[in-house]
Amino acid sequence: MKKKILLGFLAIGFLITITGCGNKNVLVKEKLDFELNSEVKIMSLISAENELEIINKDDIVDTSKVGKQEVIIKYRDGAKEKEQRIIINIQDNEKPTISIDKNEITVTQGDNVDLKDGLTATDNYDGDISNKIIVTGNVDSNKAGKYEIKYNVSDSSGNKANEVIRTYTVEEIYKIVLNKDYSLSTNGATVSVRFTGSTIRYDTCVKEGGCISMEGTYTVKGNTINATYTISYHLGKEIDGEKINEKITYKLVKDAIEADNKIYKLNN
Repeated sequence: MKKKILLGFLAIGFLITITGCGNKNVLVKEKLDFELNSEVKIMSLISAENELEIINKDDIVDTSKVGKQEVIIKYRDGAKEKEQRIIINIQDNEKPTISIDKNEITVTQGDNVDLKDGLTATDNYDGDISNKIIVTGNVDSNKAGKYEIKYNVSDSSGNKANEVIRTYTVEEIYKIVLNKDYSLSTNGATVSVRFTGSTIRYDTCVKEGGCISMEGTYTVKGNTINATYTISYHLGKEIDGEKINEKITYKLVKDAIEADNKIYKLNN
């Protein structure tokens, strides 16, 4: 009697084993990490050792979102069509980029400095992340000198951009010396510029004796002088004054002014 019972249990166990062998699963690859927005087909997920027929092998997997994604694999197990759900991981490994309009900026003492001016940061997944830019360094606009500022940014996946460096130069503010000539000699002519209160005078004379003078007004902002000449005299005959409207921008430097790449040195 005991032998019959034992043989019965063995028969049932054998039957269960055979039945279980019929429920096969699709063999997928061990590594299921894919890059954001990459082209991935269902067949890309299947192991080379898989023997089951994949029905939707040419379907495109959605890789437009970072993180864990569920994918349905449709396959044929004998005469039956079945589905198997697996989890894949979509990764973003692309660095964000920082765009900068100028690598070097010059300001004058006392100017307000916006360290993020002209900077933008973009990411392939997060879009505009300019507000996440990290600034390292500072500019003391009250102290003349050079300052190196570093910029970087990271996206939501932790990818860090290539560092960007900008150099700020804070120029010392120079004062106009009144009632003295700033002059230069060029092409046989002597040119001088003189500031007297709120007026400016420009004189140029050539060796042959011909002279031209201009007079006008000027304004100063930092080291920039904007001059507007409103009248000119030829050959020194002030009675022949001619109305004009000529604008010239000068830049104050140490013991000189500059305009059109020409330097007018202060006569001591």
